[in-house]
Amino acid sequence: MAVFKKSICVLLISGPAASGKSTIADELWKLLPREPAHIDLDALKHAIFVSKYCDRHYNLTRKNGVALLNNYLKAGHTVIVSKAFCRYQYVRPFIVAARKRKVPVFYFKLTASLAELFRRNMTRQHYIPEWKVEAIYRETHAFAHSQGIEINTEKLTVMESVENIRRLVSPCK
Repeated sequence: MAVFKKSICVLLISGPAASGKSTIADELWKLLPREPAHIDLDALKHAIFVSKYCDRHYNLTRKNGVALLNNYLKAGHTVIVSKAFCRYQYVRPFIVAARKRKVPVFYFKLTASLAELFRRNMTRQHYIPEWKVEAIYRETHAFAHSQGIEINTEKLTVMESVENIRRLVSPCK
């Protein structure tokens, strides 16, 4: 598989729990140049707020994530941001920040059936309760938006998903 060349970009990877965000981000991280950063907003939120879920924590995590994005872009790094961005208003600040710096930004929405998400969740190291998997899945569908490139990870292997993304991010080549 080809390795990206020296251009920087931002890859936003969204999807419900167990859709493959972290796995795909990790594989992309191995291929991207310029010591890429992977900002996992769920990990950032949990590191700061343990496991509380409320708008105040989401907003602060998003602001911290955008600050990290700007810092890494300023230093010349490609950045991968992963999160279950159910609503476009949550992903938009990252897109705006990248565009302000004139850095190409790509937004990918990973999908899979609820049954597949349940199946994958059972095999995860960090298993989460099924009710939470279903809640995120339902919120993702309730606030569906046309922005972003959808990739059905149920029908593709991890490396096929990574290769699809790699082909689509031509400014990063």
